[in-house]
Amino acid sequence: LESAVEDAIGRRNAWRAGLFTRLPELEIWRGLAPPATADDLTRLLDAPGKALLQFVVDEHDLLVMLAIAPADPDSAVALTANVVTIERQDLAERIGRALDRTALAGVEAWRKGSAELFGLLPDEIVDGIEGAASIIVVPDDVLWRVPIEAMPIGPEYLADHAVVTYASSLSTILRAPATHSNDAAASVVVVHSPQLPSALLDKLKATTPSWLIRPGEAAGAEALRIEEAARADKDDVVEALAVHGGADATSARLKEIGDAAALHLAAPFRVNTASPLFSPILLTPVSQEIDGERPAPREAEFEIRELFNLERVAPTVMLSDPAALSKRDAAAALAPVAWAWRAPGATTVILRRWGGDEEIARDVMAAFYEGLRAGRSAAEALHEARRAVRRTDAGSTPAAWAGWLILIGKQPEFNQ
Repeated sequence: LESAVEDAIGRRNAWRAGLFTRLPELEIWRGLAPPATADDLTRLLDAPGKALLQFVVDEHDLLVMLAIAPADPDSAVALTANVVTIERQDLAERIGRALDRTALAGVEAWRKGSAELFGLLPDEIVDGIEGAASIIVVPDDVLWRVPIEAMPIGPEYLADHAVVTYASSLSTILRAPATHSNDAAASVVVVHSPQLPSALLDKLKATTPSWLIRPGEAAGAEALRIEEAARADKDDVVEALAVHGGADATSARLKEIGDAAALHLAAPFRVNTASPLFSPILLTPVSQEIDGERPAPREAEFEIRELFNLERVAPTVMLSDPAALSKRDAAAALAPVAWAWRAPGATTVILRRWGGDEEIARDVMAAFYEGLRAGRSAAEALHEARRAVRRTDAGSTPAAWAGWLILIGKQPEFNQ
């Protein structure tokens, strides 16, 4: 029997090797490609000022690793690793206190409230990220909730010195499948304010009572703000803006993105921590007429797993519902969600960690799309949008600007 099993395994491995030789991307999609190693860091950290900050949370320890690009191209990447002894429960409690609404709502309150959390970072790690111009953060477990960009650095924030993005792993960036080319650098598709059946709303109240559905008026105002910002620019930019709201905010619109540069979804969305690929985006249900009869509308829940069936979607996707990560540990379940968006071509996914002042949030979104139209990358556009808001009196607190999480799926591009 052992001999037969060994022979069967050998034949299967040979068949699979032949399959991956013919279809090399399939090995990546199945997560079977060799994981990235420290030797691959030179490809990611290919210019001075770039850094990778990664965490591993254990029950009794916190591992913090930092890789910094060398000033000399012929030198090796500088690697630093530290183990911090702390119970996972203690770490979670520190995060909870730091992210308290009262702490987030004030500049000084945040500095005090987050001090015991960021104080865990060793000095050499802090010194390393202080000098970085762009940082990719790979969190773990409960640390997905923490806005690293809001870390106080002297009288400022880390975001005042560096462009901060997030990734689920080094391998997802360096072993990313190829994406389709996209020349429509300024086009944006907005899907907002779906008309949800009362039966669906009743179902949600019974099954997920903690999910607060944002009023359609808020999503509509958001779409209008994005449109107004586009009209403030050149006339030809407006032609590259498609807005679908109300009865037109259907799943069919997700299938008709074409060569748009960005998809903005102002529709109810919440990550399902137990089964992330079943996380629903709520859209207007579609009724299809068959043989002259109109059946009941199809369920108005577009689940993340259905993204694998789409041929193409915009490379940048923003989901603006503040309830997206409201479920406990939702942020830690983002890896499969981002991977699903990656299937039809989205390499950057932006979500909100929390709600807050909707007017300020609209300012961030409008400035973000202005940055995209100006030719900035998604990471740079969001960085500049939040910086502009942070310079105002109303937007200076972390609650106002630090709630946006930008998750990348390939090596980021920077113009500076």
